Amino acid sequence: MVAEAERIVSKIPLRRVDASACAVVVGRVIKDGKIVNQGTPHLVHKGEWVEFVPVTSVREFISLMGIMDGVGNEAMSAHLKQLGERLAKRVVRWNWTDMMGESLPQPYGCPDVLLGLSEDELYWLMARSYETEPEDERKNA
Repeated sequence: MVAEAERIVSKIPLRRVDASACAVVVGRVIKDGKIVNQGTPHLVHKGEWVEFVPVTSVREFISLMGIMDGVGNEAMSAHLKQLGERLAKRVVRWNWTDMMGESLPQPYGCPDVLLGLSEDELYWLMARSYETEPEDERKNA
């Protein structure tokens, strides 16, 4: 699978992002839309990375807006599925492992791989995919 991902050539240079800061939170409690217990963050991708196509489609943006609008469960489910399909076109390759340390399949063209992640991991990917410059360059600005 990695060999297939390495053969993918983007017309735009891919942007590699260090995934060491991606945290999955265990024990978070949300009541009435408010976090009442922050839970414990676990850095599950320490030393791992992701490569993105740094361009967002309008359909991806619309899916994200639908999620942010806080619509009902059925509509939210549809927006998340669409977002997974869109992100699978931009999250090209990674060296991510699952919670047991096993290599995950390459994400490009595989929305089910992305939708199999935790919500914290998916939100982290979404946020990083919309950034226009690497984290270390933002900190130095």
